[in-house]
Amino acid sequence: MRVKPGEFLKLIILLSVIGKLLFVVLFINLNDLEYYEYGELANNLYQGKGYSLSHPIDEDVTEKVYKSAYMPPGYVIYLYPFFFIPDPVIKNLLIILSQILISCILILLVYKYTRKYFSETSALIAAAITGFLPEFIFASSQIQVTLFYHIGIIALLLQLYKLNEDKIRYDTFIFIGIILGVLILFRSEIVLFAVLIIIYLINKKYHKGLLVIAGIILIFILPWQIRNYVLFEEIIPFTTSAGLNLYRGHNPYYIGNWGDDSLNAQFRSIKDDENYEVKMNYIYLENAIKSIKENPDKEIIYPFIKLFHLWIMNPSYERTNHPIYFVPWFALLLISIYGLIKSASWKNHKFTYLFLIFFNSVAIIFFALPRYQTMMKIALVPFAAYGFEMILHSRKIKLNKKK
Repeated sequence: MRVKPGEFLKLIILLSVIGKLLFVVLFINLNDLEYYEYGELANNLYQGKGYSLSHPIDEDVTEKVYKSAYMPPGYVIYLYPFFFIPDPVIKNLLIILSQILISCILILLVYKYTRKYFSETSALIAAAITGFLPEFIFASSQIQVTLFYHIGIIALLLQLYKLNEDKIRYDTFIFIGIILGVLILFRSEIVLFAVLIIIYLINKKYHKGLLVIAGIILIFILPWQIRNYVLFEEIIPFTTSAGLNLYRGHNPYYIGNWGDDSLNAQFRSIKDDENYEVKMNYIYLENAIKSIKENPDKEIIYPFIKLFHLWIMNPSYERTNHPIYFVPWFALLLISIYGLIKSASWKNHKFTYLFLIFFNSVAIIFFALPRYQTMMKIALVPFAAYGFEMILHSRKIKLNKKK
């Protein structure tokens, strides 16, 4: 009896949930879950300290909490309600369980996208990759924005591909605007992808659609910008961490460096300033620009190193050296390249290409952590699935010929 695609998809989702739950039981310490900046911001909100964050300045001095725009508010807003749960284990468990359930939505979206623009077989393969790729399992159990980024990108591509159709409904522009607006509140650099989309719309003379998208994006991000202006008395469109990220990608030492003694001395001199984050951002920005001017030889090499970190591995991080990480990634990379070649079409897949151009540009401008590679992978999954289907199809033809 042949299993229907819908039943097979349900099985993939069920097994994926079971696998993620087993990962949590075996490897996640619910008593000591790493919150990173997102969790600290949410916790400080709950504690009545406002949207604030501590920054390590002196090792022997208690860290001071500063008013913050270090991270955009999207994921913090998601985490905030969980901090009303007093028991830390239950709180952490519910956060992870909620993300595991949300990861089911991601599998469904990937399946829908791949089925519509490739095939049913590719869709099931893509769903399986999304459900079982080790770093995707890992991402659902971490206090990080990766899972939500994945959902946003696939949802956005589903809408953008509709712009390839002869008749475009204006609700498509509305959905594109909403998704972009929400995504920017989760990862600020998405605004650069929005700019690429807007340039495309200008080129196509979709002026009304352009205004709809731009207007909706503005509605989403304007409250955050107003809040930042009122609080800091300066225009801060997105975050106060852009300078740091630029410096980590452009400094005289190595990619990823956080600063030297000279920078630390400057930070100590402003540690009592209410607008510490803003001034810290300017210091990092000025030193990044200085390094770019004074080290042109490094600036020639850095882009290639960053692209290696993004597409292959970053040897500075132990996780990327583990076979469980790099073996599936290299397999996925090779098959996705094959799928990209076999399905090559600017007309059909330009928006995926634009996303990859955007993501590589961001890596070159700033730098690439392992989780950035994980974030980018979601756009490659459908092509990897299609490439795998083509390999199976080719093998089937060869076997039939031998018969």
